[in-house]
Amino acid sequence: VIDSNMARKLFLLFGFAMSVTILLTFLMILSRSKSYDKITAADSLITSHSNDLEEHSINDLDCKCEEHESEDEKREDKEREGKDEESHEDVQVAKQEEENHNVQVIEKDEDAHLTVDAEIKVPELQYQPIESEKFTVIIPTYKRVELLKRVLENYCTLTSHVDSIIVVWNNIQEPIPDILKYFSCSVSLHLKQETTNSLNNRFKPFPEIRTEAVLSADDDLIISHEDLIFQFETWKQFKHLIVGYAPRRHIEDPPNSGKFVYVRKLTANDRRYSFILTTSAMFHVKYLELYQSQLTDEFRNFIDETMNCEDLVLNAIVADYLKVSDSRPCPGLLIEEKHIRLIETENKGYDGLWHRKGHQSVREKCLSMLAKQYDGLPFGYSTLKIVLA
Repeated sequence: VIDSNMARKLFLLFGFAMSVTILLTFLMILSRSKSYDKITAADSLITSHSNDLEEHSINDLDCKCEEHESEDEKREDKEREGKDEESHEDVQVAKQEEENHNVQVIEKDEDAHLTVDAEIKVPELQYQPIESEKFTVIIPTYKRVELLKRVLENYCTLTSHVDSIIVVWNNIQEPIPDILKYFSCSVSLHLKQETTNSLNNRFKPFPEIRTEAVLSADDDLIISHEDLIFQFETWKQFKHLIVGYAPRRHIEDPPNSGKFVYVRKLTANDRRYSFILTTSAMFHVKYLELYQSQLTDEFRNFIDETMNCEDLVLNAIVADYLKVSDSRPCPGLLIEEKHIRLIETENKGYDGLWHRKGHQSVREKCLSMLAKQYDGLPFGYSTLKIVLA
């Protein structure tokens, strides 16, 4: 039996225990709440740092890209400078090689660019050509219609580079045949009926010419499209020169005698050339104007009488035009041929003029006449040859 005093003590003890329990429970709840707030704050802090880290990483990446781009640009600039220096060095080396009479070959890709010396006198026109990315073909012909048709077919299909074709009809005894008048051609074809049979007719500045580049071509040569395009691309880098496939050389023998030997073939021991034949040569249209304005009556008559020498006169006029001070530049530039066919012997036709007896002696006389007119031959030597890599 529990008396009243004992019951009162037990009740107070129970009440105190409950109070302590409630207090501890409250403290535990409060502690957990603070812990949650701390965790939430910590998570927020981590998330914030994570975002900052990602932003910094992207910014760093951008910086690195800019640095790499800058380095790439610097590297490209250096490469360009190096190429420019190499191109300049190539030109200087080529000049030195020419002085040493050594063979200099430049391997040239189709998209490569060859440097022209800034001191070179580049032809200028008083008008702007209509077609700068094409060339005009001029073909003199005499009694070789069948050969001419085959040659025309080749040029007529090169529409990407040929602007027009001018046929110089020197067969004055006969009218131009209908087969040529109605010849199917994908480019403009102009037939010029001449009143005189003269080789000077091939170097006329015909009004139909709309281009800077002119290809003087014989009526018995078929030049592949590959060769024609390479010739044109090379000429665009050397517009001051006569660019072609047939080099020739002169030798004064004995020295200072005013008498010259005409050399048809280059040898391994001496690859110098001093002019380019115009049988398949590309040059600036201005040289047609110079030819007609500077051709003297003496040479005009000599060319008409001998049916020879017009190409040597053109080379001399160009060399004289290009000379600086007392220099005697070579007016031509030799390029490598890949596929050129002489079809003269494949069909019956009038034989070429170079077959005639006395051809060599006439050309040597022409050289002597030019030396007298220019106080020495105006053209010097070159050994430069451009090849298609």
